[in-house]
Amino acid sequence: MMRQFIFIVCFFIFAAAGHAQFTSTSKKAVSRLQSAQAAYRAKKYKDAITQAQEALKADAAFVEPYLLMAAVYAETGNIERAVDMYKQGFLVNADFFPNAFFDCAMYEMRLGRYAEARDHFNQLIASAKGSEKLKQQAAMRLPWCDFAAYAIAHPVPYTLISLGDSVNSRFPDYWPSLSADKNTFIITRRLPVDSYTPYGSSNFQEDFYISSLKPDKTWTSARSAGFPLNTPDNEGAPTITADGKKLYFTGCNRNDGKGMCDIYLSVKAEAGWSKPRNIGAPVNTAHSEKQPSASADGNMLFFSSNRPGTYGGLDLWVTRKDAMGKWTEPKNLGPVINTTGDDCAPFFHPDGKTLYFSSEGHIGMGAFDLFVTRMDSSGKWEKPENLGYPINTTEHEEGIFIDCEGKRAYIAVTNQKEKDVDIFSFDLYDKIRPVAVSYMKGRVYDAVTMEPLQAMFELTDLKEVKTVFASVADTKGEFLVTIPAERDYALSVEMRGYLFFSENFTMSGKATADEPFFKDVPLHKIQPGQKIILKNIFFATDSFNLKAESKAELQKIVGLLNDNPFISAEISGHTDNAGSDEYNLRLSENRARSVVEYLVSAGIVSTRLIAKGYGELQPIAPNETPEGRAQNRRTELKIINR
Repeated sequence: MMRQFIFIVCFFIFAAAGHAQFTSTSKKAVSRLQSAQAAYRAKKYKDAITQAQEALKADAAFVEPYLLMAAVYAETGNIERAVDMYKQGFLVNADFFPNAFFDCAMYEMRLGRYAEARDHFNQLIASAKGSEKLKQQAAMRLPWCDFAAYAIAHPVPYTLISLGDSVNSRFPDYWPSLSADKNTFIITRRLPVDSYTPYGSSNFQEDFYISSLKPDKTWTSARSAGFPLNTPDNEGAPTITADGKKLYFTGCNRNDGKGMCDIYLSVKAEAGWSKPRNIGAPVNTAHSEKQPSASADGNMLFFSSNRPGTYGGLDLWVTRKDAMGKWTEPKNLGPVINTTGDDCAPFFHPDGKTLYFSSEGHIGMGAFDLFVTRMDSSGKWEKPENLGYPINTTEHEEGIFIDCEGKRAYIAVTNQKEKDVDIFSFDLYDKIRPVAVSYMKGRVYDAVTMEPLQAMFELTDLKEVKTVFASVADTKGEFLVTIPAERDYALSVEMRGYLFFSENFTMSGKATADEPFFKDVPLHKIQPGQKIILKNIFFATDSFNLKAESKAELQKIVGLLNDNPFISAEISGHTDNAGSDEYNLRLSENRARSVVEYLVSAGIVSTRLIAKGYGELQPIAPNETPEGRAQNRRTELKIINR
């Protein structure tokens, strides 16, 4: 039973036991009320209403029957009638049980009647007999009434578009999650267990269904994920990693569970999805861990839990993988995000800093609202912002998903008239958008044998020299790396025994993401004569001073040489054809020497390194275009012996 009923129900039980005075002296009215109380406790709600009405016929000034009928209507979902009963009871005797003002006001908030709710909260606060604890809660709810009234008067842009019959069904569909390339769109569908038992609270199970976006921007027909992902147990609240290869989800009351709800993992291989496994301690405990959201590279996992250390009911937590790929002890996201209420349903965007979640503890429309917060460069969370009305309503909003581009959201919406739940999309207004994210997708393979390689790839923020994405190619050598806009990045692809691959992405000043990048990456084994272009070594124009943004690439070279202590390398500088031959030769030599000097300062023995300048003598592209000249201005590393 909901918390709002506690005081009323306790009162009725107390009165029924003969320990309280009724407000009526009519024996017939009291007898009918006692019959109504007995019917209520037996959950015979129709009889309870009938007997309460008979009590009022015997004594129209009897307040208790109104409060009992309010409790019955509230418990059976007829909130509007419950409020009517409260109000009629208040007209008869407003001072009899002032705690009922709180319940009435909460239901009025559910109905969007915020001015009336404010009045009833204030009546409770002003009463002499009301519960002091409830008065404090009522005072805390007054700003909610003000916020909601303002939000309704100032709606945010919001146009829902149904995903149509290809995704939605005649059964409830919810909890969407989408891979970066939109090839895997996974939802939860609530299905009847059999066709014989009436479809209700017990005759259902949750399974996963999968769709994908077609070239014409329509969705394929959602199909069951099948065994072993779907089982006779419930599977729900999925999150798929950006590459579409790993699926985390919630499983409750399972034989291998550690608590009521646990987080499970399934991995996609050539044969399909693997048998889900419980990810175990330290993430899962004897309590509930659920509603996971994985970072784009799969190295962070956000989830909700009521484990010890919460600020209220459910809190948001995060766990990170260590160097061995094991989940570390989860950390609470702290009081900026978590409240004394329930905070749940996290979604961490691939931009690596924007978190959306649902909360009943932050000021909102009255139930669970959607919020957004962002992590700053120091790792601290900003104050959460309500997404606004009509994204948030008097109903329960949770389970939002935002695409990589940061423009479109997906959410399940309940059709109150038809009592159905379907998935819709809508465009986010600018203020609540995350940073736009593009991605690079391809395959890593041996340049000679063409065999796929399970190479490591890492995206580094050049300004902060900070890894923002790190993962490993799958058994087919396939990979996908997300690339947030507004920053410049170095991408390196590495595997022991091979020269690393270097790529640069200049995204500074771009508020939107480019079209995806598709690139296959051949890796060359470390042997004399093999060379790589160091695309993340930077110099100012006409200068041989290394820019700070070069540090990430320089450290990769240090790592390569330390891991292979028996090789020597030539660092060569190259220019375009602007300027004289003599000038270009001298500039290229000085630039190569600057790189060598850095490597020596980092501990590499100088006898293993040669600095060589070639000027404009070895172009790799025509010098007739700006793009060609940019390619020719480069630094290379070549293995000279092993």
